[in-house]
Order: sequence, then structure tokens, then C-alpha cells
Amino acid sequence: MSTFLKNFWEKHGSLVLIILAISLFFVVAFKIGQLEKESEGAAKINITLAEKKEVAPVDLRAKVIEEALERKNIENNIDATENSEATSGVIDDKECAFAASKNSTKYHLPNCSNAIRIKDSNKICFSSEEEAQAKGYERAKCCFK
Repeated sequence: MSTFLKNFWEKHGSLVLIILAISLFFVVAFKIGQLEKESEGAAKINITLAEKKEVAPVDLRAKVIEEALERKNIENNIDATENSEATSGVIDDKECAFAASKNSTKYHLPNCSNAIRIKDSNKICFSSEEEAQAKGYERAKCCFK
């Protein structure tokens, strides 16, 4: 077998080397083209150092936040007065010591998450636990732990 390879190399060795060199050249050229295309499409990032800006003092920031909250409260009060005619049949939460739904048999504390989810149209308010129990409602375990 080694004589076959030796004869083949003596006869065609220079041609094999030329083909390998050309193939290597094309592979290298292809890879260079890919790298150039990737670098063209890459995001160009410019980094510049900015001067350090002064931050507003804490008391000024607190004042701005407080003013924004006051404006929001005023807007909420305006919305509430506009909607008061539409919600005049709804019972005020301040009157509810305990709340229940028309569709349930449990009563809740008014700040309980389940009580908060009750639609105003379905909400029933009780001034005491005795009143709720007299109407057939039971304590909700989630509120009274």
C-alpha cells in the first residue's frame, strides 16, 4: 500500500498541494468576508462621560411628591363627586363593620381581601356580628384567624 501512495504522490503531489492551497485560500477569504459583514452590522457604541449632575435635596423631592399626591387627591375627589349620583344606592364602607355578598353565606371584615372583591351592587353591610349571624351568615375563616 505504501508503494501505491509513494507512486501517487510522485505523480500527482504538486497538483494535490495546489488544490489544497487554493481551497485553504477560499476558506480563509470566506471567513474574512463573514467577519467583515458581522462588524458592519454590529452596533456602534459611543461612550462619553457626562458631568455629574446635582441631585435635588431630599426635602425638595419630598415637597414635589407631596404636591403631586395632593393634586391626585383633588382629582380623585372631583371624580368621586361626579360619580356620586350614579353610586347613590351603594352603601358607604364606613358604615360597614362587617360585609357580605348577596351570593354567599359568609361575612367578612371590611378590610379583608375577599370583602374588597365584592361588587358594590352585591355588597351587604352589617353593623355587628350578631346582625350578620341573625340574617344567616357565618364568619369567613380567611378574615378571622
